[in-house]
Amino acid sequence: MKDIDKIKNPEVDTYWIIFDEDNKVKTYGKVSPMQVLSTKETNIEMYIDKEEWIKVLESYKIEVELWM
Repeated sequence: MKDIDKIKNPEVDTYWIIFDEDNKVKTYGKVSPMQVLSTKETNIEMYIDKEEWIKVLESYKIEVELWM
């Protein structure tokens, strides 16, 4: 059974990207200090700089929704 990775109640908003086995973006999002993200995925990158996170997503031709 795979371990479950967590981002649990981070001190600041934490942005994340999960990649599949081919290093393609599978999903992405944000965890606020009042939230927890649990995943069985192992290829996850985390960012506290929203602009850096957006630039990485844009490099994969993904436009970020404004609500984030």
